[in-house]
Amino acid sequence: MSCIDIPIHLRRLPHYSWPATLGVPVGKGLLPSDALLNGCLRTSDAPCQVRPLARWSDGSPKWLLVTFIAHRDQPSEDILRMTTAERRPNGQTLTWPKWTSLDTKVHLYRDKTVQFVKTDEQLVDNGEIFCQRIDSWQARGIPYLRCWHEWTYFAPLKSVRLRVTVRNSRRARHRGGLWDLGDPGSVFINSLSVRSALSITDAHLVLEDAKPQHVDGTWRLVQASSGGQSWNSPVHVAYDGKVHLPYRGYRVYQPDAAGKSKETYRGTRALPAVIASTPNGVLQLVPEAFWQQFPQAVEWNGRHLVWQPWADLAGEYDDRSERGDRSRCTELQGGEQKTWTIWFVSGDDPVRSVIDQPPLAVASAEYLVTTGTLWPFSSKPRLRPEAEQLLDELRHGPRCIEEKRERIDEYGWRHYGEWYADHEQRYYKGSEPLVSHYNNQYDLVYGLILHWLRTADPFFWDEAARLARHVIDIDIYHTTEDRPVYNGGLFWHTDHYVSAHTATHRTFSCKNAGNLGSRYGGGPGNEHNYTSGLLHYYFLTGDWTAREAVLGLADWVLAREDPNSTVLGLVAPRPTGRASSTTHGNYHGPGRGAGNSINALLDAWWLTQDSRYLRAAQELIRRTIHPDDDFHRLALDHIEHRWSYTVHLAVLLRYAYLLANDRPDESLYYVFKCLQHYGRWMLKNEKPYFDRESELEFPTETWGAHDIRKGNVLRLIGQWMGESEESRRMEERGEELIERGWYDLMRFDTRAATRPVAIVLQECLRQVSPVANYRPTELASVTNCDEALRWAGPFVGQRDWIKMQLRSPLGWARLLVNLCQITRWSKVRWGI
Repeated sequence: MSCIDIPIHLRRLPHYSWPATLGVPVGKGLLPSDALLNGCLRTSDAPCQVRPLARWSDGSPKWLLVTFIAHRDQPSEDILRMTTAERRPNGQTLTWPKWTSLDTKVHLYRDKTVQFVKTDEQLVDNGEIFCQRIDSWQARGIPYLRCWHEWTYFAPLKSVRLRVTVRNSRRARHRGGLWDLGDPGSVFINSLSVRSALSITDAHLVLEDAKPQHVDGTWRLVQASSGGQSWNSPVHVAYDGKVHLPYRGYRVYQPDAAGKSKETYRGTRALPAVIASTPNGVLQLVPEAFWQQFPQAVEWNGRHLVWQPWADLAGEYDDRSERGDRSRCTELQGGEQKTWTIWFVSGDDPVRSVIDQPPLAVASAEYLVTTGTLWPFSSKPRLRPEAEQLLDELRHGPRCIEEKRERIDEYGWRHYGEWYADHEQRYYKGSEPLVSHYNNQYDLVYGLILHWLRTADPFFWDEAARLARHVIDIDIYHTTEDRPVYNGGLFWHTDHYVSAHTATHRTFSCKNAGNLGSRYGGGPGNEHNYTSGLLHYYFLTGDWTAREAVLGLADWVLAREDPNSTVLGLVAPRPTGRASSTTHGNYHGPGRGAGNSINALLDAWWLTQDSRYLRAAQELIRRTIHPDDDFHRLALDHIEHRWSYTVHLAVLLRYAYLLANDRPDESLYYVFKCLQHYGRWMLKNEKPYFDRESELEFPTETWGAHDIRKGNVLRLIGQWMGESEESRRMEERGEELIERGWYDLMRFDTRAATRPVAIVLQECLRQVSPVANYRPTELASVTNCDEALRWAGPFVGQRDWIKMQLRSPLGWARLLVNLCQITRWSKVRWGI
């Protein structure tokens, strides 16, 4: 029997018993591939439920999801003991409570009611701690409107967590590449109602705010806005460009003596819990993030208890004549979805606080570095002073994330969890406040998760979890009806130095097009495809939607390359190049476009061990970089067009780390020779960006952060090359660039803006992280070097290849021959 002891940290231990979940990586081969796993906490002997989430190439578990019940008297430091067992302990036979039968309805604009019809049920897991069920529904008569109920039943607590997701799977029309609200693909919703079928005799409302309130009788609570100082911020504009929120905060209504609804309480930010009396005892209903994800409502009408994740605000406006205006409805854009969470808790213990701040658990950083699963990562207790200062400014003071969020009221069902892109303020010339959204550029989620794992500070986990949920729901384009180049993609951050206006989180607005015409607009692009944070969010939570998002973004990369994704596949059955280009469609060298595509494929392989993702990543590597690259041809010293080549090299370093710790092959030798070639060029030619300030279009604080990445890449290349005079000089020069980068960053008052912070969160760890300890030079003795380093010549994408053929009669003939192959006609997508 195998046994592994894993030191863990417990944070925010609850006053009441409550479930805690942690993701735990395990080194390759330490647990048998076919073993059943048991876990327990050593100090309390508390049992744990264990489920593998990913496996190594030899089949042994790589990441495990561990769930246990946390108690107030547990120590903050404990040992998780993982053992193998011949058979799984007998789980309880569970009967789902009657109140898991819900009536879910969407009330559309103009009072059309849509009821969901159950189409699928999946039993995900069963065990002694929890079991899970996912119900999938689609709207009768409206197939593009989908709904999911994810039930997680914690048997020891007799409590259930319900997550409700609603998706508009119809495509947006985005005429001219513009993605404003009011698009024909949107659906306008008056309210979403979830009603329990359980028999309830009475229900009273416990309302926590500045003064806790207890509301008896029948009542309705409506949270119409965030209740903050900037509650009516332009971040909340409707499709007409106006803010239509009726009032600040929340109101409670009850019937008067004549039976008419009358306001009895009002406040700013409601934290409600409903105590319901049922024939089987007391049941408590507690929605998560109630005021933060407005408009929400909860109601007890004497017969039914109703929760409205999208509240009906028709009666909240003073101007009664405009109640039916669709600008006052909730607009769910094409390809957009939203998820909410509510708890059903047995008993009347005040659990509101533990739901808002649940217990957390994480493996120790010293253990994590031994598993070979995380990079960049280090267990060193402290970073350099500048990094610590930035992290402190992020948590406290006038530049902290909470102050940024309050500044533009980054709340509401669509915005909560997003980070304000305050770095765009520097060159903004419009009216205040600037509304700009970040959409996870440079994988902010991953940076936050790495620091949660390093420090066990709940701040980092709370921010990472909120942002991951936002990215999964809002920033990803959830449709299969649009062009393959867009379907399932991740939307860019909103435009530089201008307001997002009515584009919300979708980059391109008609308000910003001006006279640019066809030169403006677009959609999700390969240069903004970030998956590592979502991957590790899945590893730490087991959230199936995060897994779906990672694989969906990797499949998006494959779809972008599919020759048949456009009608051009009829005449040019070759990859499009849309996954590997950066800045310009015909540039297929090192850059963030190719780097992000490779990284997404690498994440999908790391999650599933599906070799098609790894093969596709290796194909893109060979397409975009070679040990004999001509740097003059690549124009690598052009800052504005080629600065992101270091993003590509950083991805190759991560590729080397992950493969070296799982299954090293000859591709590592190829990657090593490429990095060596580029390291030598960097050693000779690279300078700090502010030494060439005249070449920068916008000399912002972010260039200092880019210099830190540049120095890290050069230092790690030198470290990987082994012990030599050249490698030593690379490491020294890398350190010099890092020092200068920190200096240039810290001299800006805007150093704690969102974009540089997102870069630094990973780079400050990369600065102290080792590269793969595997030496690829060892492959040279067993590899055919000439074959391993072969070059097929410059890659030519589909469109450029067609242009080349049109220059000669022979080329025309090739196109005609391809066009006459009828078998291709059924494979192509008719629409470019």
